[in-house]
Amino acid sequence: MNKNEFRKILQKLHLDTQQGFRSSVLFELNKINRSQIDIEQATAFSELAYRNNDFYLALKFLYRFFRSEKDYDSKLIIESNSLSAYAAALAGIGANNEAKIIFKTLNADVNSLLNYAFLLFSEWDYENSIPLITKFIKSQKDEYKILVGRLNLVAAHIANGDLNEGELLLNDLQNDLFKNPNAFILTGNSFEIKSQIHLLNRQYKEARLSLTYATKYLDQGGSRYKLYVEKWKAVLDLEMNPKSESNLSKLNSIRCQALDLKNWETVRDCDFHLARILNNEELLQRILIGTPYSGYKKRIKKIYGIIEDPKIPLIYKPGFQNESSYLEKIDLDFSNIPRLLVQRPTSYKLLQILCRDIYKPPRMGTVFHSLYPKEYFNPFSSPARVRNSIKRFNNSMRSLSLDFKIKINSSHIQLHSESRNNIRFTQVSLQNSFFKIKDQFQHRHFNAKSISKLLNVSKPTALKLILWGIDKSIIKKYGSGPNIYYRFKKK
Repeated sequence: MNKNEFRKILQKLHLDTQQGFRSSVLFELNKINRSQIDIEQATAFSELAYRNNDFYLALKFLYRFFRSEKDYDSKLIIESNSLSAYAAALAGIGANNEAKIIFKTLNADVNSLLNYAFLLFSEWDYENSIPLITKFIKSQKDEYKILVGRLNLVAAHIANGDLNEGELLLNDLQNDLFKNPNAFILTGNSFEIKSQIHLLNRQYKEARLSLTYATKYLDQGGSRYKLYVEKWKAVLDLEMNPKSESNLSKLNSIRCQALDLKNWETVRDCDFHLARILNNEELLQRILIGTPYSGYKKRIKKIYGIIEDPKIPLIYKPGFQNESSYLEKIDLDFSNIPRLLVQRPTSYKLLQILCRDIYKPPRMGTVFHSLYPKEYFNPFSSPARVRNSIKRFNNSMRSLSLDFKIKINSSHIQLHSESRNNIRFTQVSLQNSFFKIKDQFQHRHFNAKSISKLLNVSKPTALKLILWGIDKSIIKKYGSGPNIYYRFKKK
């Protein structure tokens, strides 16, 4: 594509993107012959696809420049903007581990710092996002982008439980936001964050005033911003009068809206505040056990003093995070996993992946890297491989007469159960079993028979434990057939 043609197309697509013509932009991008453009053009088109939320198309524009050859390290410095765009698109489809590798090589690239921080936000790793955002602010020259960085730095401190530091930064930021006529939405966001600080300090009058200002500034903003403000209004109302059925109904209504919008973290947060305010210990533990992020659990402990109890089992009905029932069908701690699933490790691994977080279903990249941890994500072939694995899983469930089915909904992959079938998992039983095995066999080999004897469990149960250890890269398999044995990996 010659430069004049490229500039003409790019200018039109940028304008259409700003005006919200997403379908039109993506239609035009899909018409472009990707083999006939250079890396500069591919990067520009990839960024447009990313801005219009087509992360697969964003990857396809750049894939051949980086992943068609085994070694792409020589391009890192020369094409840092291109790699930053590629890493951002990987994060968009949930291939976080691969994206992190690229982001770490781009530590000096200012454009990648904020995208890397946003990736860490998605994993509740606000602590490690703070140095990245700080560096972004110091390296950035654009005044508006600096304000964006400062707002996200405040949000990171509040999420990390650093309330005093967050409040100091927020007060300074708001003084500058009020002077900027183009920072209307950012100002509204700042008041929404300020309301959180007031709520945590039980300053309810001040919290309501901040939410009033947030509503005023965000009136022209997107539905996501309005949802956050309405959530905090509902939390405030319930906090002030927890016995009010009307207040309870408001927060449950916000939860339903968040569920419809697939805003998973808002669903989680609604459940948390419902459980916290109403002293529902069972729901609090469900949330903590069903949330895999250590940063989230540290935050809840730091701010609210609530600690996870690893001895409590979680009975989980897919799709119903805050409900429990005791018609158990599958136990992820090995007491009654069907043998057919153990013999199909990919299906078993899928089940584990999809139960890792009972609120936020994984995206395609997350599932792919969990199934194939040593491979790069290929936007042309990887989705099909995951879909084939899902098809085999669903066939396995049918053959076992189990009412579980994996569906791909929009950008997420979800486990469904139409009946009251549940999945049970605990933490302490698995940990204790591995402590016993490691104490006994840390420096020598073992097999399923020796584990069965040690733990007084059946050989199939012992094998399930060993397979879990292999999956977690704790144990390594040696030999074949009747001569198979295992050893713990050296650190």
